[in-house]
Amino acid sequence: MRRNRKRGSAWTIVGLSALLLLSGCGGANSPNGPIQTNNPSNSNTSYEVSNEDSGIEQAAYTIDDYDAAVANAQLAFAFDLYDEVRKADTDAGSNDFLSPASIATALAMTLNGAGGDTLNAMNQVLHLEGMDAEERNRGYQVLLDLLSHSGEEIKLSVANSLWARDDLSFNKQFIQTNKDYFNAEMESLDFQDAQSADKINKWVREQTAGKINEIIKAPIKENAILFLLNTIYFKANWASSFSEDLTETRPFTNADGSQQDVPMMLKDGKLSHLSGEGFQAVRIPYNGGSMSMIVFLPDKDKSLDAFLDGLSAAQWKKLLGQFKPAIGQLRLPRFKMEYEITLNDALKALGMETAFDPNRADFSPMISHDNNVYIGEVKHKTFIEVNEQGTEAGAVTSIGMEVTSAPSNTFEMEVDRPFFFAIHDERTNSILFMGTVRQLD
Repeated sequence: MRRNRKRGSAWTIVGLSALLLLSGCGGANSPNGPIQTNNPSNSNTSYEVSNEDSGIEQAAYTIDDYDAAVANAQLAFAFDLYDEVRKADTDAGSNDFLSPASIATALAMTLNGAGGDTLNAMNQVLHLEGMDAEERNRGYQVLLDLLSHSGEEIKLSVANSLWARDDLSFNKQFIQTNKDYFNAEMESLDFQDAQSADKINKWVREQTAGKINEIIKAPIKENAILFLLNTIYFKANWASSFSEDLTETRPFTNADGSQQDVPMMLKDGKLSHLSGEGFQAVRIPYNGGSMSMIVFLPDKDKSLDAFLDGLSAAQWKKLLGQFKPAIGQLRLPRFKMEYEITLNDALKALGMETAFDPNRADFSPMISHDNNVYIGEVKHKTFIEVNEQGTEAGAVTSIGMEVTSAPSNTFEMEVDRPFFFAIHDERTNSILFMGTVRQLD
């Protein structure tokens, strides 16, 4: 599993975020011919809500419209994938940060082009067995709408795009379904033109407020035929900010036992807290919505990996119901990080091998081609910055299609050693991001 860590001013993490796709080709009238669609680089293809607008667009759906089966599937996939990524990492001191919502959404859009055993395997990995395409797509449509209307004080935008090789014809139904349910547009490009990768990366930069600069490297591979992209951008202030005057340099104990001085923020007051067996946790709410950061800190004599080994989707839901209001003191590091990973090995290990196999993959509902079409690479990039005011985070997922050729009501919690955290939406029970911090530089 290939991964890249870029050290920030404080540290690096692995997390999961939400991922959407854009689709696009050029136009003809045959059922499988190119279809003329909007240009994602010239149109607004994102679900988003802006705090700065005086009139904010209302959500098309309510939480009552959200399918519980899709909610449970998304949560189960998040923990399955995170566990696989974590266990495959041979560097015991590394940080992880993924966006499960982004990755799951990108794969859900790819499902609209899968058939046969490939479709069945992908459905199983995503925990979507037993759902037809309409149920699956509608569930994600409602989820994305709800996440994008998380509160007037929260900026959350989700954007989707498909970038197709301009000499190929993709099936109209595949394109239209992704446009209808995922608000995705498609653009056709000459993949041999060096500027094509730049154009895709420019779109990514625009959707992530300049925080993620590149996901497609030039030159584009000769056998690449389609990129399905999703981005998520999140920015929110804490409901109650940390005072910068109280931030001070304190030691953080890394996973290897070494210590690093880091800027440690301080908050006194009432927070939602959980004291569990061998760990404690705190929920830090963001302003104006249902979003919060949840931080899990194992006791000093317990390891982070031991805690994570026992954390599943079922356990997560159980723990969320055990938080209670408490008066206490929280110290949390100020940090900034970027993370990059190729997810092929993790997805194969979960059961999606067929989709990556040039000889067995079935993507005939996506495109009719003389040679076989398969997933060549699933790339994922994230960033996060946490400070006294709040959190800014984002993710991009690229799926490259290729062709052959507690007991107490008081607490004190200082996050001064390896910990697990997630950015969580209470209404949909979706995890936008999740990660571990084992080392600070």
